[in-house]
Parts: sequence; C-alpha cells; structure tokens
Amino acid sequence: MEIIKALILGLVQGLTEFLPVSSSGHLVIMQHYLNFPLPPLFFDIILHLGTLISVVYVFKDDLLAMLKSTMRYFRKKDFINNEIWFLLMIILGTIPTGIIGLLFKPYFERLFTSVLSVGFALVATAVILFLAEILNKPGKKEKINVVNALSIGIMQGVAIIPGISRSGITISTGIMQNINREIATKYSFLLSIPAILGAVTLDLSSANNMEIMSNHWHLYLGGGLVATVSGILAIKVLLWMLRRYKLYIFSVYCLMIGWWVIWESI
Repeated sequence: MEIIKALILGLVQGLTEFLPVSSSGHLVIMQHYLNFPLPPLFFDIILHLGTLISVVYVFKDDLLAMLKSTMRYFRKKDFINNEIWFLLMIILGTIPTGIIGLLFKPYFERLFTSVLSVGFALVATAVILFLAEILNKPGKKEKINVVNALSIGIMQGVAIIPGISRSGITISTGIMQNINREIATKYSFLLSIPAILGAVTLDLSSANNMEIMSNHWHLYLGGGLVATVSGILAIKVLLWMLRRYKLYIFSVYCLMIGWWVIWESI
C-alpha cells in the first residue's frame, strides 16, 4: 500500500466516521469504483484508533467531568449528578450495540461485497436524516433517559451495515425523541468510544502478528495521524453546522450518492 493511498484512506476514515455520511459505505464505494485496495486489518485498526483519539480530544472536558464526578461519588457517596447519569446512559447504550455486534456482525460484513446494498443503505440514511428534521418538535429534552439510551444504542448496532451512518442514525434517533440536538450529538460521539474500543479489541484478536510487526510503520503512522486530524475537523464542523443548520444537507448528499450507486449497479 503506497503512502498516498494510506493518507487518502486516513482522510476518508476521519471525515466520514463522524459526518453523517457512512465511513464504511464510502470505503466500499472507493474499493469498487476507484480500485482502492482493502486496507490490511491492522491498518484499519490504526485508523479507528485515530478516530478514537479525535473524539477523546474534542470531548476531553466532558470525559474529565464524568471521571471526576464518578470518583467523587465513590469517595463521598455523593448523589448521582448529571455527569454520572450521562456516563450511566453511555454504558447502558453500549449494551445493545455490543449484543448486535457480536450476534450479527458476520452477517452484516457480507454486505461489504455488495455495492448495490450500500446504495440502498445510503438512501435509507438520507431518509432517516430527513425524518429527524421533519419530526423534530419545538420542545427539547436536556436529559437522556433509559429508553433514549437503549434505542440509540440499538441504532448504533444497526449502523454496522455499510452505508448506514453511525453518527447520522444515532443523532437522528435522539432528535426524533425530542432530545436537544447538541445533547444528542454529544451523546452520539461519546457513545462511539466504547463501540470503537470494542471493535478494535475484536480486530486485534484476529490481526496477524507479522502484520503488526510490519516494516511499513510510516504508512500506519501517516494514515493514523490523518485520520485523527481529519476526525477532529469533522466533529467540529458537524457541531458547528448543527448549531446553525439542519441535517438536510447531509440527507441530500447521501441520497445523491446512494441513487448514483444504485443506478450504476443495476
């Protein structure tokens, strides 16, 4: 794998992992139409670690606040404040994601060989993003409850399907449940941390030791750094856009790409 291709894969992973347009769907499209090579498993792990660093960096203050509140709670037996409750809802939302991932990941991964299925999944993502804005109500909940956490966690599990945007479907699910869009977005991104960690752990168990010891360390480093920087940029851009605009622009993009892929595949 050449350095240019490694950097491009890192850029695509970082941008599309967090913008609601599906990173897995774009990877399948790149492989099919641009003859891009399927990245080695360990390289894919490095890219995901890069995006993980992006989330941790952008939301480091929130993560520190949850950590401090949790330590204070166990030390002083204090009440469960907003930070601890938010952390509990992240843990709760991770449970259905993990169950779906363990049970259905082998079946969903077969869809990576079908660009047509990716086209339909991108259209489905477009519809979900559009419905989120249509069904959005004037009142906004500032606190995520158990039902919200479980439903968003289930949708994150469904996003294993290539073409279904993880960030798009989880943010939309929150918005459609009348959660403040900034709270829904923050929850979506923080919920991705255990999901990415779980996926990386599973992939590491399958990675070839010789691949890990590869001499092509500069490809892994370059791709990982680009994924991290572009991931930070994507998160900040999405946060900025959601404060000023709607999800329609991403809905239109997914719809156009999805229909084009379907048209080319039939």
